[in-house]
Amino acid sequence: PGAKMADAMGRLPLHLAAAGGHAEAGRLLLRADAEAAASLDYARLPPLYYAVYDGHVEMAALLLRAHAPAAAVPVPPAVHGQIVPGALALHLAAALSIAPLVRLLVGAYPSGARVADAEGELPLHYAAACESVEVVQLLLAVHPAGASATNREGSTPLHVAAHAGHAPIVAALLSAHPSAAASPDGLGRLPLHVAVACAKEELVPILLNAHPTAPLAADKDGRTPADCAPTDAARDSVGALGGAAVAAARLREVLACSATALDV
Repeated sequence: PGAKMADAMGRLPLHLAAAGGHAEAGRLLLRADAEAAASLDYARLPPLYYAVYDGHVEMAALLLRAHAPAAAVPVPPAVHGQIVPGALALHLAAALSIAPLVRLLVGAYPSGARVADAEGELPLHYAAACESVEVVQLLLAVHPAGASATNREGSTPLHVAAHAGHAPIVAALLSAHPSAAASPDGLGRLPLHVAVACAKEELVPILLNAHPTAPLAADKDGRTPADCAPTDAARDSVGALGGAAVAAARLREVLACSATALDV
């Protein structure tokens, strides 16, 4: 009977075992109540979300074996905090950059890679903001077209990766969808605009190679990528790291040379 007793938030003992990553307790609870893996708390979240949110791979595997459809349950609008409504457990795993979790969830629900949250973001957008190339490749393997998908702001995963500044992820996304380098977001910015604005100098040659005419492109405010290089005032206002001035100067120099070459 204790396995079916919910707390004030509607959580069964299995929800709590999932949150703590207590796989052995989870096995015992599922033996006592096999349907608990499908149960929803008052926020309408299954135990799987608790396991994934805290990065517990073994517990997540146990819950998926007991009830794989939990991988298709979206976060409802009533849930507050850092989880965007409409996100699946796969979005959370991608945000955590835990490849074994992503592999489990993709195996249980491959179509999850195509599901956008309320902000229009796929799990690939989440992964692009992080550091795991393996996670990005797992998601691209089941949904290659995700590399060209845009969120509500018109940003592709490549825009997100350009902001984060992880060159291997930028390279993986370009390999899947080279023309993403020429795709503007809702503000008319190419990924190169974003990389330059964030002083991600190491991304400039990669993005220029993918889209050589990018230095001539203007966003909706008429700014080219070179115009987006951080200024002293901007660096001071955001407390940029030391060396930003040198990086910005180099960015402007590289982009100016590229633009001059294109004009010849």
